[in-house]
Amino acid sequence: MGVVTALVCPRCGAEYPAGPLFDGCPACRRGGLGVNLWPRYDETAVARTFIRAKLAERSWDMWRYSELLPVDLGRRVALGEGGTPLTELPRLAGRYGLARLYAKDETRNPTWSFKDRLAAVAVSRALEAGARVVLDSSTGNQGAATAAHAAKAGLPAVVFTFGRVPWTMKVFMAAYGAMVLQIDDDAARRRTLEACVLIERLPRLAAAERFGPLGQALAAGLDRVPAITTSPTVAISIDTDVSTIQALDAIRATKGAAVTVPEEAIVATQLEAARTEGLFPEPSSACALAGARLLREQGWIGPGETVVAFITSMGLKDPTPSRPYLPEPPFVEPTVEATLRALREVYGFT
Repeated sequence: MGVVTALVCPRCGAEYPAGPLFDGCPACRRGGLGVNLWPRYDETAVARTFIRAKLAERSWDMWRYSELLPVDLGRRVALGEGGTPLTELPRLAGRYGLARLYAKDETRNPTWSFKDRLAAVAVSRALEAGARVVLDSSTGNQGAATAAHAAKAGLPAVVFTFGRVPWTMKVFMAAYGAMVLQIDDDAARRRTLEACVLIERLPRLAAAERFGPLGQALAAGLDRVPAITTSPTVAISIDTDVSTIQALDAIRATKGAAVTVPEEAIVATQLEAARTEGLFPEPSSACALAGARLLREQGWIGPGETVVAFITSMGLKDPTPSRPYLPEPPFVEPTVEATLRALREVYGFT
């Protein structure tokens, strides 16, 4: 595993030798908790490798950080993931009262979401291990990313999904050749970049949630994330009654926060971003922008601070939530008069 010296549990602090531990921390699992492990890097080796001048010579994608990834580059399965832009959103920043607002635009990945990064590593590892099939469970983004990378690797893919997942997402997964199976019910890692001398300090991390499990855990000072009551939401990618201990730990380690975003704010922000900045995020990503606005209103984000919202995927993967707020495109006669009349009556454009 290259410069990885050990695997560490972020909850109990237990350390394990670097190597496959697919079930997370054994100690926490014995206590009924599932906690993924974080890699501990040889900081001296990392600092020696990751020098700005050397990185500048590498391709601008995820694989420029190959030493940190558990993949044999000679056998990697890549579709061009990573290297997505940091796009400034000045008009939204003005509306939100922020000095600077940026979107880390992960919609530019091969299957239009940040899950391509995970799928590239996972499928590469599966290929190295001699796997004959790739199995996944997903509400959409991860399934599509896994299916696409499995197709690139020449491996069959089976994806379990849920009946409530939009049909467009099921088509997206199936189009790459995945064998998609539906079930009826609902039955991640902070890298230390200071050692690489690429950033001076870690930014504060804030979670924009629909239902607030992380917020409740932070407020109560818990060492785990409690399950909470949920309801139907357009933000299907974050439609969950629980979150991870890793997320809770990351927020605490960076003196971060969590904010619960109302349902109505999500679609409104999705369309606002599209119409003011040309960015059409999926509802779960629009939640991040709406969360930034709320945190600024609450004073947690100061007026002079720079904010980066993580845009995980694009709105076209499920256009259903925004459809009721958009007018039906009218049919018009091919004349100037009819065109102007339709623009005035349907869109209010004069």
